[in-house]
Amino acid sequence: MELRPATRKKLGAVIVGEGFNITEDGVLTIDESSIERDEYIEFTRARLENLFKASKSRRRTK
Repeated sequence: MELRPATRKKLGAVIVGEGFNITEDGVLTIDESSIERDEYIEFTRARLENLFKASKSRRRTK
């Protein structure tokens, strides 16, 4: 069976890069000790903005 790369619309495989951890049950987390504090804050801010935009978009389509 061939695994194709995951996309926003299709389930597929991803490669866990440096600075991330993945548990036995498949939970992906950030290794906070591997990044600078300011980078982590920026990443978190951008993530929250994306979640907010996605939530807003879903409400419009209902």
